[in-house]
Amino acid sequence: TRIDKIPREKMLDELEKVAKTFRYIEFGWRDFNKIANISANPIKKEFGTWKKALGALKEYLNKKGLDLLPRKVPPNRIHQDIRLLASNTFYRVPFSKITFTA
Repeated sequence: TRIDKIPREKMLDELEKVAKTFRYIEFGWRDFNKIANISANPIKKEFGTWKKALGALKEYLNKKGLDLLPRKVPPNRIHQDIRLLASNTFYRVPFSKITFTA
């Protein structure tokens, strides 16, 4: 056995810390890497996949009376939709003439 192996409890604590940062809404492993003190790679290896790690986190939080909510729309998708909406609005709205009468 390796002496430098991160205990499962420590992994769950780090996952909970990041979940709290995201107001208990699901987050990706890249987001985790930006905030946590450990890398997502050992977590993915310990639990098998990132999705399974989040499943274990949900169970861990449920024991504490908390819940991890699913992400509604991936962040990249939101930005794409806003850009599309902005460009469509810009090209579809006709320019109005403003006239003043005295």
